[in-house]
Amino acid sequence: MPRSMRRASAAALTAILALGGIGLGAAAANADSTQTFSGVLQAGDATWERTWNCDGESAGFGQQYYDVQTFTVPETGGYRIDMTSHALANDDSVEQSADGYFHLYEGAFDPTNPTVGCLAADDDGTGSLRPRIDIGLTAGVTYTLVTTQYSNGADASQYAYTTQIDGLYPVTTFAPAAGQTRAFTEGPARLSVTFSEPVEGFDADDVDVFGAGPTTVSVTGSGASYEVLVDGFESYGSYFVRVETRAVTSVASGRPATQPDEITLVYVESLPTVTIAPVGDTTIATEPATFAVTFSEPVEGFAADDVVLGGTAGASTVAVTGDEADYVVTVGGFVGAGTVEASIRAEAAYVLVGGGEGPPQQIGTAPSDTATVTYAPVVAPSPTATAPAPTTSAPVAPAPTTAAPAVSPSGGELPQTGGSPLWIGLLLAGALVAAGVGVRRMARIR
Repeated sequence: MPRSMRRASAAALTAILALGGIGLGAAAANADSTQTFSGVLQAGDATWERTWNCDGESAGFGQQYYDVQTFTVPETGGYRIDMTSHALANDDSVEQSADGYFHLYEGAFDPTNPTVGCLAADDDGTGSLRPRIDIGLTAGVTYTLVTTQYSNGADASQYAYTTQIDGLYPVTTFAPAAGQTRAFTEGPARLSVTFSEPVEGFDADDVDVFGAGPTTVSVTGSGASYEVLVDGFESYGSYFVRVETRAVTSVASGRPATQPDEITLVYVESLPTVTIAPVGDTTIATEPATFAVTFSEPVEGFAADDVVLGGTAGASTVAVTGDEADYVVTVGGFVGAGTVEASIRAEAAYVLVGGGEGPPQQIGTAPSDTATVTYAPVVAPSPTATAPAPTTSAPVAPAPTTAAPAVSPSGGELPQTGGSPLWIGLLLAGALVAAGVGVRRMARIR
């Protein structure tokens, strides 16, 4: 249970501290001052199931007592939150030694949802069993510091501690350089170290690497920006890279830079990949669309929310079956005809890579290409539609036939008479005359 706050210097760091949720007021601003407060964890305090870090994984020690201190800082910059002393008064049933733990939150702390707002956590940052957090803080923002024991549960022990907030310090940012992945197949690994202001004294001796095998380290840069190259990897596995800033100081103030978190690198023979492809025809008439997902090696953690949907058919539902390296993804919920697109996001699943110190590391898979199926449903005719009425054509009279022209006995074309009696008589007369002429010619010949 927190005790009253006491000032460590006349020019106090402006902070509002609420020990156990009780506000204690504000002080005058001075970036070079120190604020100190104390507390005791004991029976009657609130309890929670402590996590290892900000990822929410339980530490496995059950319910533990905790205190909260809320505060603000007067200036934006780097601060050190340091447990300067602690002691444990045990009864006969408690055998553990004094060992503290910090969690820092932006805003309020909810023990039932410990990942929300979590900024940092630490166990032995001071190099002993006392925690320390070096971090950049923003003026006007309310922060909450949660103090817990490392392993002692809610028992008869009394854990007394003293904590100090001190600023301002150059803020150190340590991260993979642009384009550098945490897992890689060949060196060097490129890491970026930047400070919030120019510093001096930073070189390769301030970078520690330990893990699966030997490495080499080189540092380039000056002022506030540096690049660290880690190379010479000989063994596959995990490598932990830490920047030690005790000898790195601000050019302007001479104060040491804040200590950043370490980076874990994993040197692997190959990175896990994933492919996705339609099962069967690429054009379907009915739901669902089915895709085969194949990883290059057995993985863990693949689920429906790792599938990214797209396309014009408006697909909205996903189901996943399978295990190890082979899975089937079933997609439905179409709103209309069109395309159904499916892909697997980056780090959808992971493999565990061992080697070196520490536990096996989770290595996420690369993203997949996009697979496409076309949804073309068959549209049945409407049952209320009427058949078209038959069309009736008016009868068409047959075209008149034209008789071939009549030919006279002499070979000439006879005029068309149309059946007139006059013409018939003329034709008969002509025929008789012709016949008489022919009889006379035959008589002379005889």
